[in-house]
Amino acid sequence: MHDYFNTKGKELTYTERQLIERWHNKEKLSNRQIAQRLNKAPQTIHHELKRGQVQLKTKTKYSALHAQEHHRANKSHCGRPSKLTSALNETISAGVRDKKSLEVILQELTGVCLRTLYHWVDKGWLDVKTHHLLYPHYKKAKKLRKIHPKRPYGLSIDQRSRGN
Repeated sequence: MHDYFNTKGKELTYTERQLIERWHNKEKLSNRQIAQRLNKAPQTIHHELKRGQVQLKTKTKYSALHAQEHHRANKSHCGRPSKLTSALNETISAGVRDKKSLEVILQELTGVCLRTLYHWVDKGWLDVKTHHLLYPHYKKAKKLRKIHPKRPYGLSIDQRSRGN
């Protein structure tokens, strides 16, 4: 039976990679010993050592920095790529400069919805700011409602009888 209790999908941190580097290169610990110390699966350590392998003149060593850069590069490929391109940005910006609303500009575009356009403007991903828009969508102020207590209030401290 295995002795580690880790959840699936947990990633190694840079400090854990530095520990692996020290234990593997200097102290010459096995993958299982390193895995036991980090409370990870031995296969995780094996994959990590493969990811961070650096070829020196005569031998190969594990580099935590190289592994972290490799990990960061792999993470950047995750997720769906944005539909925003420089040409699309220029088209939207030109339309706003011509005093067109985003709804009118949207009819000329394909593959993007109106909510996405407003989201891009709010995030600052376009060359257009909210105050440049013909019909800016501002959030409505919430109506304040008086909150009634679940039970009626009791007597105040001054009105309570003293229990002598």
